[in-house]
Amino acid sequence: MINKVFYFIASPLDSRDVERFGFEILQHNGIDVEVWDFTAIVNPMRLTYTPPDQCNFNKCRLFDRNDAVNSAIKNLPVGSFVVCILTYEYRSYCVFRSLSKHRIPYGLYFYSHPFHISTKSTIKRILNITPAKLATYLFNTLPLKYFGLRPASVVLALGGVITIPTFAMNKETKILWSHIFDYEIYLNIMKQSIKLDKKQVVFLDQYFPFHPDDPIGNHIISAEDYYPRLCRFFDYLEKKYGIHIVIAAHPRSQYETKTCLYGSRTITRGRTAELVSASWFVILHDSTSVSYPVLFKKPMLFITTDLLQKARMGVTEQVAGLFNKRVLNIDQSYEFDENSELTVSDKLYEEYINKYIKKSGEDDTPAWQKFADYLKKQNEIGRTKKHG
Repeated sequence: MINKVFYFIASPLDSRDVERFGFEILQHNGIDVEVWDFTAIVNPMRLTYTPPDQCNFNKCRLFDRNDAVNSAIKNLPVGSFVVCILTYEYRSYCVFRSLSKHRIPYGLYFYSHPFHISTKSTIKRILNITPAKLATYLFNTLPLKYFGLRPASVVLALGGVITIPTFAMNKETKILWSHIFDYEIYLNIMKQSIKLDKKQVVFLDQYFPFHPDDPIGNHIISAEDYYPRLCRFFDYLEKKYGIHIVIAAHPRSQYETKTCLYGSRTITRGRTAELVSASWFVILHDSTSVSYPVLFKKPMLFITTDLLQKARMGVTEQVAGLFNKRVLNIDQSYEFDENSELTVSDKLYEEYINKYIKKSGEDDTPAWQKFADYLKKQNEIGRTKKHG
């Protein structure tokens, strides 16, 4: 009987995680939730990162040694199920090996996204091959049985068209199709009466100069090279169109300690969907929050700079291409064709939804409710077998 779910994570827990990982939904379904944080083992670079919206979830256990991992998993109580918010790689091997050794059922989730272009050239990727990277490649290519690992019991498939790695599953693995987490936020916003402000435009910030996933001192662009260029372009747009631009801050950004980077413009974190729904159009590079302007049917203006274009190597162009849009390099020109750029293609937006947001024909049941229903069904099967 499954009555407790353990979330295995590789980044410090924040309030956003608590919401998008469905803790409340599982608890409402009578399932206890606990979090095990393996950041120190799997993702040590993140140890210096402090979430801007820290939470007080009281059932969170930290791990920093592999031997402690095996001991803890071995002593998991009967009725435990693990949700791995981890990727298969050499650093996480000890976690997946222990789950397999002690026959603990676990689940994974995969989602659709259009970001497939590497930010490094083929030559650079070859020159940057390390034993660790080679081990990770093999770990994500060869069948899990070669490493003494068992496949996932269940996979949450979030989005429309997803290629689930065959090494992570077998014929007994249950696939639960659902939408991406942003879609649930969209549904909640649609229930509210948010007034459209035709003079408001929102920029989807990606926190490039300070992003916590980039090694310290190795960000793709400096604040000095980035923010002044954006501000000058925003000044131009505001004057030309009589608008005001607001900043939808990246969820892991900490602009409270970095004032004036966007001038006097309003910077808001945690309300991206609401800001998009109330705005005339959206300015962006290639943010994963592109799902919001698509769902709310907002025009999108894709922008880049010389340095970003060099560092990102076609990512922005790839995303813009899905909507038949060009990318405006604001280092070269501020001019763009309003009739082609500030328009919405219902056909292309719908194609994006069906491919990257929600599988056509699937209902709006939250992903974690489907997961909770799966666990309850497994318990029913267990009871039937016990009394059969």
